[in-house]
Amino acid sequence: MVLLAALTALPFTGGGAVSSAAAWTGYGLSLLGVVGAAMASRRLGRGLTASPMPHARAQLQVDGLYAWVRHPIYTAVLTFGLGRVVGTVGSTRLVWSVVTFAALVAWMVAKSTWEEARLRERLPGYDDYASQTARFVPRSVRRPGR
Repeated sequence: MVLLAALTALPFTGGGAVSSAAAWTGYGLSLLGVVGAAMASRRLGRGLTASPMPHARAQLQVDGLYAWVRHPIYTAVLTFGLGRVVGTVGSTRLVWSVVTFAALVAWMVAKSTWEEARLRERLPGYDDYASQTARFVPRSVRRPGR
Protein backbone atom coordinates (compact mmCIF):
# COMPACT_ATOMS: atom_id res chain seq x y z
CA MET A 1 0.00 0.00 0.00
CA VAL A 2 2.90 2.36 0.72
CA LEU A 3 4.28 1.92 -2.80
CA LEU A 4 0.85 2.42 -4.34
CA ALA A 5 0.30 5.52 -2.21
CA ALA A 6 3.67 6.88 -3.30
CA LEU A 7 2.74 6.44 -6.97
CA THR A 8 -0.69 7.93 -6.39
CA ALA A 9 0.78 10.99 -4.71
CA LEU A 10 2.84 11.83 -7.79
CA PRO A 11 1.06 14.51 -9.79
CA PHE A 12 0.94 14.16 -13.58
CA THR A 13 1.88 17.79 -14.05
CA GLY A 14 4.69 20.01 -12.85
CA GLY A 15 8.41 19.49 -12.64
CA GLY A 16 8.91 19.30 -16.40
CA ALA A 17 7.06 19.17 -19.66
CA VAL A 18 4.59 16.29 -19.46
CA SER A 19 2.87 15.96 -22.82
CA SER A 20 -0.89 15.89 -22.87
CA ALA A 21 -0.70 12.51 -24.63
CA ALA A 22 1.35 11.06 -21.75
CA ALA A 23 -0.97 12.56 -19.17
CA TRP A 24 -4.14 11.30 -20.87
CA THR A 25 -2.64 7.85 -21.49
CA GLY A 26 -1.65 7.75 -17.83
CA TYR A 27 -5.15 8.73 -16.75
CA GLY A 28 -6.64 6.07 -19.02
CA LEU A 29 -4.39 3.30 -17.70
CA SER A 30 -5.04 4.36 -14.12
CA LEU A 31 -8.79 4.34 -14.71
CA LEU A 32 -8.52 0.91 -16.37
CA GLY A 33 -6.73 -0.31 -13.24
CA VAL A 34 -9.46 1.00 -10.95
CA VAL A 35 -12.22 -0.57 -13.06
CA GLY A 36 -10.33 -3.88 -13.31
CA ALA A 37 -9.82 -4.02 -9.54
CA ALA A 38 -13.52 -3.38 -8.96
CA MET A 39 -14.56 -6.07 -11.45
CA ALA A 40 -12.17 -8.68 -10.05
CA SER A 41 -13.10 -7.86 -6.46
CA ARG A 42 -16.78 -8.21 -7.26
CA ARG A 43 -16.14 -11.61 -8.84
CA LEU A 44 -14.55 -12.89 -5.62
CA GLY A 45 -17.59 -11.82 -3.62
CA ARG A 46 -17.47 -13.03 -0.03
CA GLY A 47 -14.14 -14.76 -0.71
CA LEU A 48 -12.40 -11.38 -1.04
CA THR A 49 -9.91 -10.57 1.70
CA ALA A 50 -7.16 -8.00 2.12
CA SER A 51 -4.82 -10.76 3.26
CA PRO A 52 -3.01 -12.93 0.71
CA MET A 53 -4.09 -15.91 2.85
CA PRO A 54 -7.03 -17.61 1.07
CA HIS A 55 -10.32 -16.93 2.80
CA ALA A 56 -12.25 -19.91 4.21
CA ARG A 57 -15.06 -19.19 1.70
CA ALA A 58 -12.65 -18.82 -1.23
CA GLN A 59 -13.45 -20.81 -4.35
CA LEU A 60 -11.35 -21.24 -7.46
CA GLN A 61 -12.37 -18.56 -9.95
CA VAL A 62 -11.73 -19.34 -13.61
CA ASP A 63 -14.23 -17.07 -15.39
CA GLY A 64 -14.34 -13.36 -16.16
CA LEU A 65 -11.00 -11.65 -15.65
CA TYR A 66 -9.77 -14.82 -13.92
CA ALA A 67 -9.90 -16.56 -17.32
CA TRP A 68 -7.21 -14.13 -18.49
CA VAL A 69 -4.92 -13.90 -15.45
CA ARG A 70 -4.61 -15.61 -12.07
CA HIS A 71 -4.31 -12.33 -10.18
CA PRO A 72 -6.53 -9.74 -11.84
CA ILE A 73 -6.59 -7.49 -8.77
CA TYR A 74 -2.79 -7.39 -8.72
CA THR A 75 -2.80 -6.84 -12.49
CA ALA A 76 -5.21 -3.95 -11.97
CA VAL A 77 -2.97 -2.43 -9.29
CA LEU A 78 0.02 -2.75 -11.63
CA THR A 79 -1.99 -1.22 -14.49
CA PHE A 80 -2.90 1.70 -12.24
CA GLY A 81 0.75 2.08 -11.27
CA LEU A 82 1.88 1.92 -14.90
CA GLY A 83 -0.60 4.67 -15.66
CA ARG A 84 1.01 6.79 -12.98
CA VAL A 85 4.45 6.16 -14.52
CA VAL A 86 3.29 6.97 -18.05
CA GLY A 87 1.70 10.15 -16.71
CA THR A 88 5.09 11.37 -15.48
CA VAL A 89 6.94 10.94 -18.80
CA GLY A 90 8.73 14.21 -19.45
CA SER A 91 8.58 15.16 -15.79
CA THR A 92 11.41 15.34 -13.27
CA ARG A 93 9.32 12.82 -11.33
CA LEU A 94 9.79 10.07 -13.94
CA VAL A 95 12.82 8.44 -12.30
CA TRP A 96 11.06 8.36 -8.92
CA SER A 97 7.91 6.88 -10.43
CA VAL A 98 9.86 4.20 -12.37
CA VAL A 99 11.81 3.16 -9.25
CA THR A 100 8.63 3.05 -7.17
CA PHE A 101 6.79 1.09 -9.85
CA ALA A 102 9.67 -1.41 -10.11
CA ALA A 103 9.45 -1.93 -6.34
CA LEU A 104 5.67 -2.42 -6.67
CA VAL A 105 6.19 -5.06 -9.38
CA ALA A 106 8.75 -6.88 -7.22
CA TRP A 107 6.36 -6.78 -4.26
CA MET A 108 3.45 -8.12 -6.33
CA VAL A 109 5.57 -10.97 -7.71
CA ALA A 110 6.73 -11.93 -4.20
CA LYS A 111 3.24 -11.61 -2.72
CA SER A 112 1.58 -13.62 -5.50
CA THR A 113 4.23 -16.35 -5.24
CA TRP A 114 3.59 -16.67 -1.51
CA GLU A 115 -0.18 -16.57 -2.02
CA GLU A 116 -0.12 -19.20 -4.76
CA ALA A 117 1.60 -21.70 -2.46
CA ARG A 118 -1.40 -21.37 -0.12
CA LEU A 119 -3.91 -21.49 -2.97
CA ARG A 120 -2.39 -24.77 -4.18
CA GLU A 121 -2.92 -26.25 -0.70
CA ARG A 122 -6.43 -24.84 -0.28
CA LEU A 123 -8.05 -25.10 -3.73
CA PRO A 124 -8.28 -28.35 -5.69
CA GLY A 125 -7.52 -27.75 -9.34
CA TYR A 126 -5.34 -24.69 -8.75
CA ASP A 127 -2.24 -26.36 -10.23
CA ASP A 128 -4.06 -27.07 -13.50
CA TYR A 129 -5.50 -23.56 -13.60
CA ALA A 130 -2.09 -22.01 -12.88
CA SER A 131 -0.42 -24.05 -15.61
CA GLN A 132 -2.91 -22.72 -18.18
CA THR A 133 -3.38 -19.14 -17.02
CA ALA A 134 -0.82 -16.32 -16.88
CA ARG A 135 -0.02 -14.69 -13.56
CA PHE A 136 -0.37 -10.99 -14.49
CA VAL A 137 -0.15 -10.43 -18.25
CA PRO A 138 -2.76 -12.29 -20.32
CA ARG A 139 -1.57 -14.79 -22.92
CA SER A 140 -5.01 -15.91 -24.04
CA VAL A 141 -8.38 -16.72 -22.51
CA ARG A 142 -8.39 -20.03 -20.64
CA ARG A 143 -11.00 -22.37 -22.02
CA PRO A 144 -12.31 -25.35 -20.06
CA GLY A 145 -10.75 -28.60 -21.20
CA ARG A 146 -7.83 -26.86 -22.88
